[in-house]
Amino acid sequence: MGAAILLHDSARSAMHEKRYDDFKRIYAETQEFEKKYSYRVFYDADILVVKYFAKDFAFLCNVDSVARYKMFVSPQYGLGATNLREQMKSGVFEETLKEIENGSDRAFVRILFAGLFEDKETVSKKIAEDRSKLTNQKQLKYLVDQYWSMREPDLHNFATFSFGLPFSKLFGDLEKKVKPGFGGITGIDMLYKDFLLGWNLDAYSGKYRDVDSLYFFDANVGFNLGYMFLSKRRVHLYGFLSVGIGIGQLACDDYDDEKCNDDSRQDYFTYGAGGMADVLFARLGNYWYGIRLRGGMRNVKADHLVDASGYRLGGSIELVMLRYKEKNVEFEFKNGGGAAK
Repeated sequence: MGAAILLHDSARSAMHEKRYDDFKRIYAETQEFEKKYSYRVFYDADILVVKYFAKDFAFLCNVDSVARYKMFVSPQYGLGATNLREQMKSGVFEETLKEIENGSDRAFVRILFAGLFEDKETVSKKIAEDRSKLTNQKQLKYLVDQYWSMREPDLHNFATFSFGLPFSKLFGDLEKKVKPGFGGITGIDMLYKDFLLGWNLDAYSGKYRDVDSLYFFDANVGFNLGYMFLSKRRVHLYGFLSVGIGIGQLACDDYDDEKCNDDSRQDYFTYGAGGMADVLFARLGNYWYGIRLRGGMRNVKADHLVDASGYRLGGSIELVMLRYKEKNVEFEFKNGGGAAK
């Protein structure tokens, strides 16, 4: 027992003083000691780092050997862990790994030690980066089983919020009664497995041609049901059908005008169809931001207001904010490497 403690303290002192040749010698002595006696010199949590500084690469490249020591090595208290982190930052670690001739072994050891100090997401990225080098399927499977935890935006399930400025063209008898004008639009959409369920509020106003002091105001609360035909990380294309409630009103620029009657209002059922295209260009946290182009046509009923009805062909440019759900990325093994779906 005393000899084991002495060897352990000697190894710790050599590591602390960065006398790595002495450490290798002490490590060799511990190997002989453990063959003769039942005492263990190094703790299980320290074994992988100890093997690295002893340059026992045959052990570190062997999945069956390292699989016995899955414990996390504390970067603060583990034997040699601080030294190893310093070597990783300085580039010494990479230089040392060049002593491993086989490329798959070298990639395996690199990721194995990253797993001691980094979170699973970071290690997963390293596995994805080195997957073509990991030609040993047993090594690759071990790393994936231990560390793979890649997540990505779910391009088929998300929510959007948008607002912007529409432009409209009236058709039918209504075009003869109302001049072109301006408005606004806002909407919320939910996507589930590419199916769209949305709500939008749009408004439009234009001068009433027959009376200069009056203008025609039309708003629509619409509910959209549609489908996403194209789903890429930064581009989405949708088509939809819509139903809703329209609200038409004649309002006044000059309330002193005797022709002004601001109580004129007509509610009606709306229907229509349209399409949207989202182009995303920025990301902040869990949100993506971009431009939405929307176009479509719906009915406008104003026979009680201006003795005319028709259709409104409209388009809009909107700012859109999109939040994806996150999903796990499965690792696909193929051709001696791996691929993330």
